[in-house]
Amino acid sequence: MRYLVTQTKTHRSSRQTFNAAGFKRGYGSGPIGRFYHDFGTADCPLFSMFSIVKYFRQDTREPCPPLAEIIGPRLAPAPAYQVASPLADARRDFVLPHAAPRTITSMAELIAAFDIIPPLKRDVMVEVKYILQAGAAPHHAYEAVRCFAFKHFAHERDLAAMMVLHLPGKSGSKARNHIHLFVPARRLTEEGFGVGVDNLVHDEGCAEIAAAWNKWRRAMA
Repeated sequence: MRYLVTQTKTHRSSRQTFNAAGFKRGYGSGPIGRFYHDFGTADCPLFSMFSIVKYFRQDTREPCPPLAEIIGPRLAPAPAYQVASPLADARRDFVLPHAAPRTITSMAELIAAFDIIPPLKRDVMVEVKYILQAGAAPHHAYEAVRCFAFKHFAHERDLAAMMVLHLPGKSGSKARNHIHLFVPARRLTEEGFGVGVDNLVHDEGCAEIAAAWNKWRRAMA
């Protein structure tokens, strides 16, 4: 299944299935739907699991929210984490293909470059969320994800990627340390964001990302 399309705009709907690719769960309300693929990595010293999330437009008659609105809250510390110790030391970065415009020098400029062009008919982006093992060094895990993002997305596929490390335990939260990796579903060239990537925001694309990540992390071990 490529998309999970909900039948209601007023209540969140969900579907859960198990298959060989891992545990799947889908959610959607409003113009943007999300479909999750969860993968366990018990043999990995850095990560206990990772999820690949497909973001897609559920109803093309509705305006597509800007990327800044969709991922903005996760690029900054969540309010619940800002009780005593804001995550000022959480790391944020982005990687670009070689041919990307030299005018893009910040994450804000990267997001703005994506939001100024008309949206694709369906695909928006994929997110990979990595849950760190309890004893994993956050900086080591972050660099592993960043290097993978540069090789697999920026270098091999001409895609931009943004990442953020969240350390909720620093403010007393019981949530696990985790990393978000966001990949917009358009190739980035010297002319800006261009054609969409058909094989990114669907099941086969998620399986390809998962296989590439597992190969990468095992090579690091």
